[in-house]
Amino acid sequence: MIKPAETFAILDLEWTSWQGSVQRGWSADFEEREIVEIGIVKIKNTPELHEINRLGIITKPTINPELSDYFHQLTGISQQHIDEKGIEFSDAMSQLHGFIGTDCDPVYTFGTDSDVLRYNCQIKNIDYPFNPYLFQNIRPLFARLLNVKEHTLVSGRLPEDMGFNSPHRIHRAVDDCLCVAQALRIFRKQNVF
Repeated sequence: MIKPAETFAILDLEWTSWQGSVQRGWSADFEEREIVEIGIVKIKNTPELHEINRLGIITKPTINPELSDYFHQLTGISQQHIDEKGIEFSDAMSQLHGFIGTDCDPVYTFGTDSDVLRYNCQIKNIDYPFNPYLFQNIRPLFARLLNVKEHTLVSGRLPEDMGFNSPHRIHRAVDDCLCVAQALRIFRKQNVF
């Protein structure tokens, strides 16, 4: 059983994508996994796993500044929203680093989001500010507990997979974090998390 510290967090990212990106592994010349949305939710490690705080950040992609129709339909994030509310990635990283602070360990991801975060720092020439052991992929635990193949799990579909009400929209970063948090509450009641 995983036993996080007194406070932990759940991180989710949405990044640029196009029709077929997943199947191609973002291998086309124009494809970069450039972060568009960061969501993070802090949780108190109590029996109820109370939410402490949440943060949602929209960033402006610079390599492919125009969102694809596929991405818009997938996430509901419009080009207008990016243009009006988006901030520079370096500012987003400062906000994220400040939000995580020093009292939060670990930060759970539902897949390889921490790799994408590190990669975005690299392509934007920004120092990666996090301890490499801070982020932990929690999807393998879910696959084991739900007895399914890991690659079939999507955080935003956990409400359907586990029978609870969805917080809002799939493929929105904070909402996907909330899905993972609710699933963890179910596992906590089963005494497996």
